[in-house]
Amino acid sequence: MKILNKKLFIKAVIYRVLAFVFIFLLCLILTKKIHISIIAGVVEFIFKILLYYVYEIFWKTFTNKKGVK
Repeated sequence: MKILNKKLFIKAVIYRVLAFVFIFLLCLILTKKIHISIIAGVVEFIFKILLYYVYEIFWKTFTNKKGVK
């Protein structure tokens, strides 16, 4: 189980890095300004982590009320 969690963690980090690069490149193409692209990538990175955290809290609350585990 520990190995699986390590692989999932590495996979999640790689996914977030790829998402950052995608947003960075998209913003760079659209704005042609590197500093705006970096800011957009960092904001998206942080926002997605926070959004996922809030989602997990709501999911846990909802599933506990319904008796789903």
